[in-house]
Amino acid sequence: MGTVFDFKLCQPEDGLSPFVQGLWSASLNSSNKNSMSRWLQGDACSSVLFNLHSNIIINDVVYTDNVILLPVNKEARLLTLPSGCQLAGIHFQPGISYGIFEQQPATPIVINESTIKQYKLASAFLSIAKILAKISNHTKRVKTLKRWVIAEIDFSKVITKQLLQSMSVINIAQQVPTKINDAPLSQRQIERQFQKRMGMTPKQYLRVLRVKRTLAALKQHPENNLVSLALDNGFSDQAHMTRECKQIAKITPRQYSKLI
Repeated sequence: MGTVFDFKLCQPEDGLSPFVQGLWSASLNSSNKNSMSRWLQGDACSSVLFNLHSNIIINDVVYTDNVILLPVNKEARLLTLPSGCQLAGIHFQPGISYGIFEQQPATPIVINESTIKQYKLASAFLSIAKILAKISNHTKRVKTLKRWVIAEIDFSKVITKQLLQSMSVINIAQQVPTKINDAPLSQRQIERQFQKRMGMTPKQYLRVLRVKRTLAALKQHPENNLVSLALDNGFSDQAHMTRECKQIAKITPRQYSKLI
């Protein structure tokens, strides 16, 4: 916890973990007169962001509504927080949001009275946003949000067997590329599942995973040799790794290691 920017994160370790990567609450103290920017990681996940107090800016676009559906993160997004802001959010695992909303938006979508009929669970999301806005304690806010997610969202059919198989194939292909030829699904079937339910191609997903894995390795060992790091994570060379990280994470491995 900081005195200016407070952040509370819950990463479920129970039956919710296959569907929800994290539940969080954050605020920027009103005593801080300046806005603050944070990068939302490009990780092939999607989110629901609850804007509980004031306007926020995502990639230079101002959002005034309380509930914002963030589509699959193919690249990092810049979130700018004004002084006194109060936020909360649900960060879904890859492939989950399509089964919840029955749509795959390409850009952030606001939920309000004019769009409430277009999205499944929209009314419920607006209701929980009002409840969260009345809670100032981050721990209590996260616990309230977790109870609501368990009670209101039916995760039993949000992801298909075919998509799970497709994701498994791509995950294995990170380590053993030839294994994709042994998959129970054809390449065309895998591509259709990804485009429909994740809003990206398998190739894009693999690129995001590779960058995510690279930054995770640097976080654990900032002193890693970058040439070896590139080769260990499937890049052709260090320059290739730098280009991919810059595009997807908006930061180079060298900059990230210095930051860590």
